[in-house]
Amino acid sequence: MRILYFLVSGLLAVYFGGCALHPLPKDYARVPTVKITKHIRCETQRALHSILVDYLIEFDDVRTSQLGRALKSGSEQLSAGLKGRIHPLAKKRIERFQESVIGYAFRFKITEDNDNSGGMTLSMPFTNGSVAVALAGGKKKTRDNTRKFKIVETLEATALDLDCSSTPSQRQNLIYPIAGNIGMEEVLLTFINLSLDGTLKPEKKDVSEFSEQLTFTTKLSGSIKPTLKLDPVSDRWRVTEATGTFASARTDLHEVTVALKLPTIDDGKAVKKTKAQRQRAAKKSVKRTLKDVELERLDAALRRLEESQ
Repeated sequence: MRILYFLVSGLLAVYFGGCALHPLPKDYARVPTVKITKHIRCETQRALHSILVDYLIEFDDVRTSQLGRALKSGSEQLSAGLKGRIHPLAKKRIERFQESVIGYAFRFKITEDNDNSGGMTLSMPFTNGSVAVALAGGKKKTRDNTRKFKIVETLEATALDLDCSSTPSQRQNLIYPIAGNIGMEEVLLTFINLSLDGTLKPEKKDVSEFSEQLTFTTKLSGSIKPTLKLDPVSDRWRVTEATGTFASARTDLHEVTVALKLPTIDDGKAVKKTKAQRQRAAKKSVKRTLKDVELERLDAALRRLEESQ
């Protein structure tokens, strides 16, 4: 009876056991949402610093090149006041991009599944045969959590105002990519080069736009299936076999959409806008782009659902 007691207790534990009530990115990545977003923004800051320093070093002006090397060695720190020490042409290009706006749309979708079941067989042999009774129980549970938010700021604020002193540089994370380096330097370089060669042309809304959507999916699963077998005892009920299946699976879908907007340079044909006005227009455009990307994603999901039916 003691064995029966523990086996029944085990079946009840399987049945009433559950998965995480509120699945979060930090459960397995060990990094909370705030830190994930901060390290991506700081990765952008480091990328901006690296691009700027390389540009200054390679610029065809001795004073400007010397400043770039000083920034790279650490003997100079990046600040707004340095613009007065570089060549006017380099300054003009830098000022054009510093008014650009960057926006991030984050989406974390986490699904956990638990499939737990168990069973046992009670047997009683007697002289002319035997009687057996099979019992089974189980429960499947699913938890789903989606977290979405946006961050919009200027490249100037990212480069000069964001405090990344307590956010060290990250390596690539092959299991949870969004918790590591995601390649922001290449994204920024592509935006800058497309803007410089005229591929990104000003729109009627006074901005040039660029966006990139990164989606990372991580799936984890595991199961265990223990089995217990005992010999029957004549003329007595006894558990002769007990089995259990404990299976869990988790899917983490991490998505970040990066949108960049470059305000146009006043050409004198229209009323000139202040720096603040240009940045407000760019921020509004970034938010529209991020919203458009979200709508496109939903449309694609609906199309896939319709095709599967």
